[in-house]
Amino acid sequence: MRQRFEAHIAKQKLFQPKERILLAFSAGVDSVVLAELLIAAGYEIAIAHCNFQLRGNESDANELFAMEFANKHGLKFYTKRFDTLNFAASEKISTQMAARTLRYNWFEFIRSGENYDSIAVAHHLSDSVETFFINLSRGTGIAGLHGIASLKEKIKRPLLLFTKKEIVAYALSENYTWQEDSSNQKDAYLRNNIRHHIVPAFEAINPNFENQMAETIAELSEVEVIKNNWLLELQAIGINKADGIARIEIEWLSNLAQGKFFLTQTLKAFGFATTSINDCWDALPKQAGLQFFSASHRLVKDRTHLLIAELNNEALSESSANSVFLWEQDTKMLDLGPLVITGMESNSVPDLSQMRPTEACLDANKLQFPLVIRKWQTGDFFQPLGMKGNKKLSDFFIDEKFSLIEKDNTFVMVSGNDIVWVIGHRISEHYKVNQNSNATYLFKIK
Repeated sequence: MRQRFEAHIAKQKLFQPKERILLAFSAGVDSVVLAELLIAAGYEIAIAHCNFQLRGNESDANELFAMEFANKHGLKFYTKRFDTLNFAASEKISTQMAARTLRYNWFEFIRSGENYDSIAVAHHLSDSVETFFINLSRGTGIAGLHGIASLKEKIKRPLLLFTKKEIVAYALSENYTWQEDSSNQKDAYLRNNIRHHIVPAFEAINPNFENQMAETIAELSEVEVIKNNWLLELQAIGINKADGIARIEIEWLSNLAQGKFFLTQTLKAFGFATTSINDCWDALPKQAGLQFFSASHRLVKDRTHLLIAELNNEALSESSANSVFLWEQDTKMLDLGPLVITGMESNSVPDLSQMRPTEACLDANKLQFPLVIRKWQTGDFFQPLGMKGNKKLSDFFIDEKFSLIEKDNTFVMVSGNDIVWVIGHRISEHYKVNQNSNATYLFKIK
């Protein structure tokens, strides 16, 4: 087993020869074997043990065993007692999730503070197979079916090629001692239920089930890589991102052979639930204006596009959403949050044929400073460039086919009582530069 262990580390490049390793040590057989193998391989390790105070005297006995193991081998020892139940209650999470959060946060605190290179955890192949079934039962898709990763940032799992039976057999052959966790016998935990009933049922059919599952899990990991690459390539083609909004053309999406799968994978990354994604897909041929929400994003079905934007980026924060921003005559730049506006007065007239929607050239002599920049309001009107009369902004938005998100994000620049620029879209006819203009003010946004 030792030879396979060291060959596996070399092949996967898990540890460097001089690497300082912090070992998560539970006092169970898995962590004992991992510690012994790392010591035999010549690595510099330290022991970190968590006492979650969930099993009374048994938890304390595990802590004592861990300390004695460290002393026996001359290893640096870290231990911490957690009030796990209170933490779980305050965070409104399960006890298992609380313990996981506490231990990994603490391990990283020690690793970074004491300059360890990595954290070694004693997960093995049987754990990975159980994780496969847990995720399968919860419907996590391909991403949840590749078991446990051997390497994730600073966390490394060098025992993933061994089953639990192999680890126990090796420990017995080497006369190692360890502590048993009585909670591992309780079927109340999903993992234990799978361990005691599901996996044995498959092993009754195929005694080599876990090792063959390892091959399947490895293949699924490769399939996930292929899927992610395919998704990135299509997203580069089908998603246009600008001004904090991701746009997906509905016609393109509808004609895509794997359109629903593409939409599902894309929207899940924005936090949308499966029900919302299905409703969105069904709504593609329907009227515009439908909206869907995740905890962090809003999706609007426009006439031709699906528009996705962060909720907290669709407008200014609450403190500034109802505020006005003043542009003095000597102001050079103004940061509104979602927009940055720059401006400069000049005695020359730029080539107006080259002006972009993100630019506005106004007759400086007609402007009354300070200019006011604010979000548009119901009842606002202006005289759009090229028109003879005034138009309500709400009607202008309809004519220009603004989406709901674009309307929410629209700012206006006001001189006196006049809107001189619907920022990023159209200036006022009355404030345009003409042959009589001898001073101009050029604004740009980004």
